[in-house]
Amino acid sequence: MTSSTPVTGPLDGQVVIVTGAARGVGKGIASALLARGASVLLTDILEDVLASTATEFKRAGYRVTSVVADLRDPGSPQRIVQAALDAFATVDALVNNAVASCGPKPFVDLTAEDYDLVFDTGPRATFSLMQAVTR
Repeated sequence: MTSSTPVTGPLDGQVVIVTGAARGVGKGIASALLARGASVLLTDILEDVLASTATEFKRAGYRVTSVVADLRDPGSPQRIVQAALDAFATVDALVNNAVASCGPKPFVDLTAEDYDLVFDTGPRATFSLMQAVTR
């Protein structure tokens, strides 16, 4: 497929935000959505990997944009949603895929900072992004 070939499918016209989309499961989810015709905003904290993923999808002819964001930053949800609106004029769905890990360590060695990292990137960011999308 070339970049001039429009991708259509059952999700044609739908716009989806996917967090944690630079690699792994998030990239796979984005790929599946794009292959079905959706337009996708990719977001991740991994700037270089995200740029590479976005370029790969664009070269395949998909409608995609990306924004680097740290979901622990309280301003990130609105910035992500605004980037989707700027690129595609609407948001139809949100895939809260981003997670954080403090690595394998015994429970007794976990710190409050470890907990904050996981909680702020997971449940808190999910809540904040859902609010930002529905506003």
